[in-house]
Amino acid sequence: MAPVSDLLLNPTARALLAALRDALPLLFLGAGVLLAALFQWRFRRSGFAAISALLAVTVAFLLLWRMRHAAAHGGENLFTLLAVYLLPAALLTAARRLLGEPAAAAATIVGTVRDLALLLAVTVAVLVLDGLATAVPGHALLFTGLRLSVWLSLSLAIAALADDRRAPAVARWLVFAPLLPAVEPLAALLAGPANPLFSGEDVGLLPIANALLPAYLLPAALFARLARRRTGGRPLTLLAGTTALVFLFVWSGLELRRAFHGAVLSGPTGEVEGAAYLLLWAILTVVVAFVLVFGHRWRGTRNQLSS
Repeated sequence: MAPVSDLLLNPTARALLAALRDALPLLFLGAGVLLAALFQWRFRRSGFAAISALLAVTVAFLLLWRMRHAAAHGGENLFTLLAVYLLPAALLTAARRLLGEPAAAAATIVGTVRDLALLLAVTVAVLVLDGLATAVPGHALLFTGLRLSVWLSLSLAIAALADDRRAPAVARWLVFAPLLPAVEPLAALLAGPANPLFSGEDVGLLPIANALLPAYLLPAALFARLARRRTGGRPLTLLAGTTALVFLFVWSGLELRRAFHGAVLSGPTGEVEGAAYLLLWAILTVVVAFVLVFGHRWRGTRNQLSS
């Protein structure tokens, strides 16, 4: 068996220990969230649920600080992905299940922070797998998409809280508040400096698991989830649903362009490439229409059966 000193000198062991050291505050707080949720499940005291939610909010701030630090100094790797992001997400997932319906508000907050941890994990995974730099000034595409996803996650949390019948009427309109600051990263991704067509920024060579995933596809999924919330009524459904489709079509087009151009998407568009876009978007339109029509009918049938 190798001496402990030899193990500590091993680069892999050092990287693992460094990641665990960096993750200690997050793991400690995540364990606190889980413990408070366990006490709430066992004793049915609302105070434990409040403690769980408060600790989860602290976890969110620490996660965002960590990502900001990564954007400025780099250093993320597969060990930090596991220790700093995925392990806290696992603890928050267990806590959310324990809280459940008896503590719906706290469960919503914990679930939102869990989703944030997973969003950050996807971003870090893309950075690591594609070898994209995170030094100053950071990867504009990735972190602009991340800012948009954070605002959408906050809007989703407010919508979930406002769906509670006990929530005041004004709470149903607060869901739109986080969407106002979300306009800036949204515009930057679609037609601004963060768009890789204009910036010439490296999006990564891997299919699917590249910078386009957290920048466009994840926001599309969050907008789609937001469109399904009852809070905000038809205006929110139309706004979020339309934006989800726009991001889906933009992501699919950019992903196809990556297949033609490689990691840098700027450059002229050839005839074959243009025809491929038309074919892809035609197929995607048919698929989306099918899902919308038959999904609506299926939900209507399910509601009739349940009533």
